[in-house]
Amino acid sequence: MSELLDELSEEGPEVGAGLGVEDAATTLALSRVRGGSRKAHDAAAEGFLADQRALMADQRRHMGAQLKHMELRRFSDRLRVIIQISTIAVGFTVVVGIGVATYTVSQDRSLVIEAAGAPADLVQQGWSGQALAKGLEDKLGTLEDGTSTPQRRAALGGGTIADVKVEIPSTGVSVGEAERLLRDLVGHQTTVSSELAHVTGGADKGALAFSVRVAGHPGVKLVQADGDVDVLLQRGAETIYAATEPTRYATWLSQHGRTPEAETLLRRVAKTGGGFWPSLSWKGFAV
Repeated sequence: MSELLDELSEEGPEVGAGLGVEDAATTLALSRVRGGSRKAHDAAAEGFLADQRALMADQRRHMGAQLKHMELRRFSDRLRVIIQISTIAVGFTVVVGIGVATYTVSQDRSLVIEAAGAPADLVQQGWSGQALAKGLEDKLGTLEDGTSTPQRRAALGGGTIADVKVEIPSTGVSVGEAERLLRDLVGHQTTVSSELAHVTGGADKGALAFSVRVAGHPGVKLVQADGDVDVLLQRGAETIYAATEPTRYATWLSQHGRTPEAETLLRRVAKTGGGFWPSLSWKGFAV
């Protein structure tokens, strides 16, 4: 470059004045061929311009690659922001969902009937654990429908019989398992478990026994000598009704010609303040 500038200064101020490096190089290249033919002059100029065009093409490709890189980086930054926002939104949704589920479960006062245990021979006859639980649910619904009281609607709105659910156990961790765990922690549901079995000894040998437990209280064992499962389900439903809605059950007894049983139940309710787990027999309450 210094040699070019020296040659420019030797050519005189009119050659290099006001010219940039590129222009000076062009002027010098042209000045070198002034003494030659016009054809040689044009060839030198064309060669130099071709080099310049190639250089400009390389620069454009380089700038294009830079622009693509910048666009890719801009897209990556936007995608990172979107992922972060989505993660926050999902986390917020999960927290809100857990909060709503917790509140819903804490306000749930329904009656949950678990699938009953049953011997294999009765399962083959159609009395599976789910069928027994559904049978109890149906019998409870019939008891409700057959109870006529002025406050029936209000009682159903807050009572444990208002919403009866049949729960079938499942294996593995699932949404249902998580819901049951949450219900155990903060819920107020009343759980009913039951078991149907053959009596293998004693005075009731050969009969069917239906054990019913409400909310963890000691079970009530109902024995049916003739093995009529439908009768046992009715007795089981009455046992549950008496434990969860004693006043309404007393009304039902009175309205269905069982006034002495209703009076016995009401006396027990008055004595215990409503908190009791009655011992039932088919003929009524044990006094």
